[in-house]
Amino acid sequence: MSAADNPFLLHGGNVQIRVKHSDQQILGVVVSQAMVLASPVWKNFVISPCLGEKVEELDFTDDDGTALLILLRIVHLKFDEIPRRLRDTPQRYGSVRQV
Repeated sequence: MSAADNPFLLHGGNVQIRVKHSDQQILGVVVSQAMVLASPVWKNFVISPCLGEKVEELDFTDDDGTALLILLRIVHLKFDEIPRRLRDTPQRYGSVRQV
């Protein structure tokens, strides 16, 4: 899979991720600071609580790759890459701020 075809290569990424998407294992990169700020769970993944050191790779192969991709796009402020049906739904329900 070329870089242009890999949606998990997020600009400025500094931590490698391994995901399962469309029945393939894919390597991507994410911005660790975005992950840390978005979720306390991801913070513990990115910064080892025992060692206090940043990990080099995160394994998300047990997660739903499509759902993870949408969440990563939100966390990395790639709102224009979120499927239209999801972009329209929050506005319909007055919950744009949550998204």
